[in-house]
Amino acid sequence: MASPRISSSAWRERVAQWRASGTALQADADEHGFAAARLNYWVKYVEREGQSTQLVPVRIPQPAAAAGLELRSPTGWTVRVDPRVEPAWLAALLSGLR
Repeated sequence: MASPRISSSAWRERVAQWRASGTALQADADEHGFAAARLNYWVKYVEREGQSTQLVPVRIPQPAAAAGLELRSPTGWTVRVDPRVEPAWLAALLSGLR
């Protein structure tokens, strides 16, 4: 005959009582008619529950705005290039300035 099903809340209470008793796990299981392995399972289960994951807010700073690129020629002209410009476009521009 199968043993009656015991609710998880009853097992949590049983674990709390065992901890408060100070007796050995095997002795407590024998005294209350449980398999020591079953009580041990619930002891570990309750411990894992107590170590629940806690979400912590995290702030990810925005990257500093790139300053872009400023080209100055020896003859005095200046070209300011947006940091989002395509490298191929910049290469074509520089080729045209030669």
